[in-house]
Order: sequence, then C-alpha cells, then structure tokens
Amino acid sequence: MKKVFSIISALILYTSIVTAQNYFLKGFGIGVPASNRGWDLQADADGYTITTGSLCFGTESCSAIIRTDAAGELLWRKTYNLYPDDLTIGNKNCVNLASDGNLLIAGNSYNANTEEKTIWLMKITTEGDSLWQRDYQPLGNEYAIFMHEKSNGNIIITTTGRITRFSGSGYDVIISLIETDPNGNLVWSRDYKDPFSDRNNGRIHELPDGNLLMGYASRDVGESQVLMTFSKFTPSGETIWDQVYDKSDGLVQSQVLPDGRYWIGGVGAEIVGGGIPPVRIFSTITDTSGVMEFSTTIYEGDVWADIFNTRLAADGNLIVHGDQWREEADTWVPWLFKMTPEGEILWERFFGHQGGPVGAPFIMEDIELTPSGDIAASLTYVQPGPENWLERSKAGLLILDDEGCFNGNCDTFQFLITDTDEPDLPERKRTIQLVENPVQDQLRIKWDQPISGEFRLVNLSSQICKTATITANERTTQIPVGDLDNGFYVLFLLSDGVVVDHKKVLVQR
Repeated sequence: MKKVFSIISALILYTSIVTAQNYFLKGFGIGVPASNRGWDLQADADGYTITTGSLCFGTESCSAIIRTDAAGELLWRKTYNLYPDDLTIGNKNCVNLASDGNLLIAGNSYNANTEEKTIWLMKITTEGDSLWQRDYQPLGNEYAIFMHEKSNGNIIITTTGRITRFSGSGYDVIISLIETDPNGNLVWSRDYKDPFSDRNNGRIHELPDGNLLMGYASRDVGESQVLMTFSKFTPSGETIWDQVYDKSDGLVQSQVLPDGRYWIGGVGAEIVGGGIPPVRIFSTITDTSGVMEFSTTIYEGDVWADIFNTRLAADGNLIVHGDQWREEADTWVPWLFKMTPEGEILWERFFGHQGGPVGAPFIMEDIELTPSGDIAASLTYVQPGPENWLERSKAGLLILDDEGCFNGNCDTFQFLITDTDEPDLPERKRTIQLVENPVQDQLRIKWDQPISGEFRLVNLSSQICKTATITANERTTQIPVGDLDNGFYVLFLLSDGVVVDHKKVLVQR
C-alpha cells in the first residue's frame, strides 16, 4: 500500500502533510481505470466517508466508497457492482450518517446506450458491508442531488434531470422528491414545477413542525427567467406555498437560521452580447412564510463566480464553497468564505488552480464541518503525467481549520498531490498490443497469451461503440472503426467480467 504523500504549494513547500494540528491533504485511488471524483463527503467523530467513481468507460463496479479514520488514514475502500451493464454509475452520489450509525448512500445510474435512468439508495455499515439496496427506475430522473434522514427515520431524496417532453429549444426538466421508509421502501414521490435543472439545487430542510422546506432555482417559462425559489411542503410533499426572489443561473443554496428564519443565496447573471455575463451573488433572508425581509449582493463582477455548498457554523454564520474565474490564472479557482446571513464576508480563501480535468491540481467538490468545527473538503484532483486524465483523476480529502487555513497558512496557495494511497491489486501482465495507433478504418489487436473474453471500445462519454468476443484459441482480431468519429477512445479487454488490460486508441483520418 503506498503511504507517501507530498504537497507542492505555490507559496510554501510542505514536506509533511500531517502535523500536530491534524490538518492534512490526502489522495485516494480506487483501483479501476475510471474518471474518479471525490463527489460527496460525510464527516463524523470517527472519520470521513467519500463517495467516488464516475465514468467507468465500459468497466464494472464503479460506484466506490472510501472510508478513513479521523486522521485521514484509509480504513477501507470498496466498489459496488449495482448495475453491471450501466456505464455512468456514481455521478454525484450523496452520503449521510444514519441515526442508527450506518451509512446511507444515494446515487444514480445512466445507461448511455439504452438511456435508462435509475435513482438508487443503499445502506451500508461503517465497515462497508451492504445491508440493503433499492432502486426507483420508473421515476426517470438522472441525478440524486440531496438526501436527508427525517426525524421519524424516513429518507427524503431530491432528484432532478431531463424528461422526454421536448419544449422549444431543449428538454423540459423536473425536480422531484422521493420519500422512503427507513428500509428504503418507497412511500411517495412527487414532481414539482419545471426548474432550471442543476445538481446543486434542492436542499431539503425538515422544519420543527414536520413540514419541509426546499430552496432551488425555478424557471418562469413566460418570462424566460430563472429565479431563486423557496417552496414549503407538508410532510407528505403537498405544496403549501412557493416564493420566488432574484434571478439565478441555477446555483442555489439555502439554510434554516438559528432564529427560525430562512436564508437563500444564489448566482444571478444576465447574458450580454454572448460574452461573459456580469455576475451577482445574492444573500436573502425571509420570514417563516417565505416573505423577503432582507437581500443584498455579496459579489458582483464581470467574470463567472458560483456557489456550490453552504454549511451553518456553530456561531450562526455560513461557510460557503464555490469557485471564481480568475483571469490571472486563466482558469476556475476554488473559493471558500465565511459570511454572516446578512451578507458580510468575514474571510475568504482561494485554493490554487482548478482548471478542469487536464492538468488540474484539484477541484473542491463538497465541504462538511467536522465535530470540532474544522472544515473538511472532498476533492477531485489530477496527477501529473501524460495528457490522459481518464486514468489520472483521483479523490482527495483536505482538512482546514475553522478559518479556512492550512497549518497556519491563510494566504492563497496551490496544492498538488504527487502520490496517492492506491489499493493493493493483483499484478496483471499487459496483454494487448495495437498493431497501429492512431487508426483509420480497422483497429487491429494482437496478444500473446491464451485468454477468452470480450473487447469493448468506449468513447469518452461512456458509450460502448464496438465490441468483439474472443476465444482462448485466438491471438488476433480486428474491430472496424471506419464509422466512428475522430477522437480518443478506450479499448478494454474483459475476462470473466474483470478488466485485464486497457489501451487508449486514437481514431484519426
């Protein structure tokens, strides 16, 4: 097991990532060729849980969970083969610690070949053993974006995604709530007004009277506007009232404040001349009927800025996670700040260079507050190497103090993880040889060991484009690729359902 981690900082070189303050940065692989992301994070007194796995490129078992102790040392990592034929198991999975001490995981599966969509929910122990798993395929949504365990033990899941009703220039979208009993059996599900679909919408709050509050971005179809919206529901999901506020581009966060009032924040933008829009981020407080009492602009600029998550600190202020486009870096930069509900920014931090998958040190995906009040963040980062981020993106865990500082450094700094904790895997001899690469019309493959199984050629959208079955007596085969678009693909060799080799293929004419 690799246990060496190093951090290169733009300002400070850290030779140790664990200090007496126990603030650290660590990375984790899951041992399958995949685009792995540190999607959702759960922090508790015993450690951290990260949901990872994303695009599996024709392999199986891509919904993966990582569990560490409170010092970030790996306890276990496991993959869950829920839907072997689906290709994008694991986009934006949610994880919660249930009241019985076990872990609840909600996620989605999308088969790019059949376009079947499945929302799923499972419960596992803190050792990673599965207790049960349920799916809710007939609902047809693509993303499980938020999950909450109610005081009675039932589970609420917010889902969103496209539906097949075509309207004007695109698909209409819906936001839905699913409630299950404590064992995952469906109690009810409801669809609501057409919102602007986004994976950061739809945080559910259970109010003291048992009613439900949801903040999200809804669409005013007649005015072609997207608006920050609060909706209040009965415990069974019937709408009590809706209130709309400022324009939003779809990224909306909400909280119930300690005094019982509601806070909602979102990003507003107006497209000007097809260029980068002027952007404003709003902070709005309402009474318990959703009537606005106060609203202010906490950010205004000519470059994009987003907010992705908020957490309510013990002092009643908000920890906000987002990103900004920084012209000097020519890329997106992770952004973390603390603000009062009235919009006063108390401190803000910028974390290095985000920049998308190729060449990116890390992307901050989710934040949680630890029991001690520190800030934990799950990351997606890309290791240095050839420009093939498909095999290099990993999940990471970053622990900061309650002011967003890392081991006393509160300035802007850049992280780069140069080594990760990888699983012990059986050594596999590479068997595939490509006769030529790039290829034009025929992908010719040879190998020197007897093996039976299947080749899968998969594009970067996780679609299986070509397959070929081989027997133990064969040593060569050809796959026609003349009808495929130019670009990169990944060729997998599977034997008994296990990937034994893979190669990157370039189709170029």
